Amino acid sequence: MAALPSRSYRSVSSLELEGEAAMATDNKQLARRLIEEVWNKGKLDLVDELLDPAYEGHDPLLGTLKRDALRNSVKGYRSAFPDLRFEVSAVLGEGNFVTTRWTARGTHLGPLLGRESTGRSAQVTGITVAEIRNGRIVSDYAEWDTLGLFRQLGLEGVTVPLAVRKPSTQEAHPR
Repeated sequence: MAALPSRSYRSVSSLELEGEAAMATDNKQLARRLIEEVWNKGKLDLVDELLDPAYEGHDPLLGTLKRDALRNSVKGYRSAFPDLRFEVSAVLGEGNFVTTRWTARGTHLGPLLGRESTGRSAQVTGITVAEIRNGRIVSDYAEWDTLGLFRQLGLEGVTVPLAVRKPSTQEAHPR
């Protein structure tokens, strides 16, 4: 039997571990602030503080969003669901990444994607994975139950306007 190659291991000091733990805590607080203060309280002025100027968000319904588009998205959802409330059920941090599991609830009382209000309540769950650099969110990827939202609102036949979604190859290049 061949001998295993020897490996050298770097020892990690307690100060390094404390620094990583502090960074993870700060990053988790930043991700939580985006939900608690921007989404729940509508403090849109915090978008520039919390998100990097080159921020790029990714949403299954709205596609890729820059800072201004995220700000408009928050306005739009808060207008469509005036009682919108996100509840954070878990926040996990590892290095520069934070994963947040959340539940959003609200009553559809205003226009949403060109559809009038239904007066129905809805609840969806989702997960957002954010990358944080230099104290700001540089990107995030959200996955949430868009179909469940439409079903709860009775909007199962809704199509997302072309301006909101990315065109398919065929739509982008008609024959």
